Amino acid sequence: MTKACERFWITILAVALSVDMAWAQQQKDPRVNPPVAPQAPLSTGESSNQVTQEGSGFPVPEEKSATPDTRSLSGAELFTLGQMGERRSYLLASVDFFQSADSNSDIAGNQTNFDAVSTFSGHIVLQRLWSRYQLALDYTGGGSVYNNRSGLNTPSHQFGLTQSIAWRRWSLKLSDYFGYLPESAFGFGGFNSGLGGPNPTAVNINPVSNAVNLNPILTPNQTIFTSRASRLSNTAVGEVDYNISPRSSITATGSYGILHFSSGTLINSNNAIFQTGYNYELTKRDTLALTYGFSRYWFGGATRTINDHSVLVGYGRRLTGRLALQLSAGPEVYKVSDPVGGSGRRASWTTSSALRYRFRRSELEASYATYLAGGAGVLAGSRSHQVQATMARQLSRMWSGSLNLGFAHNTALPQDATQTGRLAFNTWYSGANLSRPLGRHTSLFLDYFFQRQVGNNASNAPCISGGICGTNLVRHHFGLGFNWHLRPIRID
Repeated sequence: MTKACERFWITILAVALSVDMAWAQQQKDPRVNPPVAPQAPLSTGESSNQVTQEGSGFPVPEEKSATPDTRSLSGAELFTLGQMGERRSYLLASVDFFQSADSNSDIAGNQTNFDAVSTFSGHIVLQRLWSRYQLALDYTGGGSVYNNRSGLNTPSHQFGLTQSIAWRRWSLKLSDYFGYLPESAFGFGGFNSGLGGPNPTAVNINPVSNAVNLNPILTPNQTIFTSRASRLSNTAVGEVDYNISPRSSITATGSYGILHFSSGTLINSNNAIFQTGYNYELTKRDTLALTYGFSRYWFGGATRTINDHSVLVGYGRRLTGRLALQLSAGPEVYKVSDPVGGSGRRASWTTSSALRYRFRRSELEASYATYLAGGAGVLAGSRSHQVQATMARQLSRMWSGSLNLGFAHNTALPQDATQTGRLAFNTWYSGANLSRPLGRHTSLFLDYFFQRQVGNNASNAPCISGGICGTNLVRHHFGLGFNWHLRPIRID
């Protein structure tokens, strides 16, 4: 056993012993771990008989006090379960420390190269409400420190900002989503607990935030695992909605996204997307939509461009506080223009679906999408199939847990209409989390995470992405962490 592994397990053992002593103390001292009881109202309009989230210190509003979700089915954002509780302005902050072991710190093939990792992060959520305006901000930042590989130490930042303005018939929404990460964003939160934005521990920390909720089709694709390389991604989005009648509306959305890498072996990409749609409410719960979309992709250092046209028929259903479902599918036609490698036009199909469902003690989120993507820095354009799911559950009075998984299949676009064998990647991640409060403002969590990727170079095409084309990746990550959080601070 290496010295790094010995130090890691000694640290874990010491933390486990201290936690065991803390738990024993909590059982004896009601001042440290008081019985769960109804909390005092946070405001004059808030009921004092709300159910309290176990160990979190936050009152969880009853479903009847939730504000319905009003997002357009053809818009830029996914449906939510609605705003839980009274709508109010607040600030919420938390801090994480995560001590873990990484079985493949170089992210290179099937090799085993354990190293201990210390991760620090902070998370801030802000919501500010006015009569016609709403501002939502969500920021997570921090960094990871490797015990034996100081060259792998990197900072990480993720940021989302949305400004909404509503008039009688018109509404305007401007958003920006920024990320600076050391590796792929696909499942990144599991490998660096707290750095990937909302994570399983947030179930006990942040019951009111829906600050960042962009449809993944509008964001730069990062669903292929690559070797370590810092990457900057940003998506700016603007959406205008007009209510034609109480039941019908039209939507126009435009976005511009970039994905740039510090490594010269990976492909920088840019994309511009425009879509417009018509929405019709069959009932208060059911909505239909017809959407037309146009996308354009271009790549750094290359003359290749891709134009894509699509038409989607969508269906959505919303039960406030319980269910949010949206389904859409339709044909698309894309054209690859490449003076060097060849050009061609092809017809295909695209789909996007998402489900959020809340049970009495658990919550399920799942999504599936098939769409034309930028290639994640490895391919100059790709057909991407993506599945993600998360199940979070309150296991007992003090323990909560979650399971999450993701799968992506990315295939290189053909150079011409006759090519069939192409470079492809199958990418998986999965993880499990257990968390337990240690007091009103502190919680303990344990995480395990797994990554796997298989590349298939069916056409024997040259690899331009630093060797990742012929590499099968396997990686394990596990550890123990602590979270400290404040109660939501009212700012109105």
